[in-house]
Amino acid sequence: MENDSVVLIVLGLAVLFLSAVLEILSVKGIWPQWLCRKLLHITAVSTCALAPLLLNDLTLLRVLVLVAEVLLFFLVARGKLFKEERGRKSWGIVLFPLPYLLLLTIFPDQRWLIVLPMLILAWSDAAAAIAGTLFAKRFFNLTADPKSLVGSAAFILCTVPILLVIRQMELPGFPLWSAVNFTTFVLVALCISTVLAAVEALGVWGLDNLYIPLSALLLLLRIDVWLNGNAPLLALLLFAATVFVFVFVTIKSKALRADGAVTAGLMGISVVEFSGVVWLILPLFFFGSSMLIGKLFPAKTNSSDAKQGKARDAVQVLSNGGVYWLLALLVPYYPDVQLLMIVSMAIATSDTWASETGIGLKGKTYELLTWKRLPTGISGGVSIIGTLGGLLGALLIAGLGIFLLKEKSLLVFGLIVLTGFAGMLFDSLLGAIFQARYQNDAGISDEQAGTHTRLIKGFPWMSNDLVNLLSNVIVTALALVFL
Repeated sequence: MENDSVVLIVLGLAVLFLSAVLEILSVKGIWPQWLCRKLLHITAVSTCALAPLLLNDLTLLRVLVLVAEVLLFFLVARGKLFKEERGRKSWGIVLFPLPYLLLLTIFPDQRWLIVLPMLILAWSDAAAAIAGTLFAKRFFNLTADPKSLVGSAAFILCTVPILLVIRQMELPGFPLWSAVNFTTFVLVALCISTVLAAVEALGVWGLDNLYIPLSALLLLLRIDVWLNGNAPLLALLLFAATVFVFVFVTIKSKALRADGAVTAGLMGISVVEFSGVVWLILPLFFFGSSMLIGKLFPAKTNSSDAKQGKARDAVQVLSNGGVYWLLALLVPYYPDVQLLMIVSMAIATSDTWASETGIGLKGKTYELLTWKRLPTGISGGVSIIGTLGGLLGALLIAGLGIFLLKEKSLLVFGLIVLTGFAGMLFDSLLGAIFQARYQNDAGISDEQAGTHTRLIKGFPWMSNDLVNLLSNVIVTALALVFL
């Protein structure tokens, strides 16, 4: 323990010294501010990545990371650390200790699962930013932050060598990848690097410091399956090609925005790898049927959510499918969560079908709490047509899910239908109580639009997407009681 203390003191002082030097270079304008930030990122995160290899016990390191997290939050909130180029506070610095602390807690005996995700975050993420800033001439936006193909290529070209170096290191706790065929290893490394580059491209407001190490962890948990031939490499490559086609087609057809398509593609990869390809059927049915209803009964109202009838973005994909996605990742460890996956998708389908049919067929809409008339499309409202549409959506998803699960119990089927339907009603209840509602020149709306807009009900931060996510999380969790 004493030796661990010495190691941590030396590492901590080294990072603090370099931080002070880079801050001075940045303030005096000797080096560009963005470069100083990235050099600090590489140094600090690399130190965190390698520290577990030098320590006997990780307890003290966990405590120090927790203290550092509190200190970083305070410094960034007060504007005492680097700001981003557009004047935003560097919240990404605050975020990266969170996945690190999680890895330290869960994998103290498998330290390669701490080291590798953090090294990829340290070097590949920084390489993408540096290459994009120095060499990119064209940029794209999956989110609010601009990204470049040059940056994504740099991310891939940096991640593959990291994996190759680790392959040759026969350190305690590391898998013996050196025995794996070199060509196979490179192909798998390229697949992993490409997926992580897509994750990095979705990063916004520093959230890639959270996304990248957690995504790397999920991929590394399955890498032995691919390397040892338990999953045919050709099948993996064909599926990757299928995902690419899906992303391209959905963007081209304006069914999904670019960020939504990439997020859905990553979701599909995760579901197939952790739960099996058959469990893609439910989200594909949800997506396809919802799009079909929207085409058959297009919305013609100015009152609904501004996203209604438009290409779905990443936030909408996550608000409807995020719980299903998370549960799918747990299937190898807790197979019984497959029932909850069906429940989650039944809630999402019931709610979306209710909204699409209610708006498209212009059913008379009433607020669920007061039963007062509302304009069609306002969140928190229900209609007879929409309610029947939601019930039908829950029935179909429940039937499809029961078929996939090979479950013959009518009781289980009925409970899933009721839970999905109840989730739709609970969504409307949350919307009626908490979701922001505005009054403008055109009338009542879920969004700030037009002149003289004022909030008349709810909270400005409570959007329809957040209501969808919360209702899905809460009702799916409650389903644990009786399923």
